[in-house]
Amino acid sequence: MVVALVTLVDNAYTPIAIFNVLFVQYKLDKSAYVRYVNFLNEKEDNQLFVGKRIESAKGDITISNLGFQYDNRIIFKELLIHL
Repeated sequence: MVVALVTLVDNAYTPIAIFNVLFVQYKLDKSAYVRYVNFLNEKEDNQLFVGKRIESAKGDITISNLGFQYDNRIIFKELLIHL
């Protein structure tokens, strides 16, 4: 009798659990789709097609005395990067 009751509860619960997962996924997909459509409907950025092509660039890139702090913790201080 107990096995039958557990089986009945499991058979009743499983479809509800599956529906819940599908519903949550649908809501997430719907909001992602709205963001995607909004992105597609944005105006074209004309600056992407304006400018001069640089065939080659020579030189060094240097970043000096760079510091970063987060919540009063110093992450790095006076960092020097030379590329």
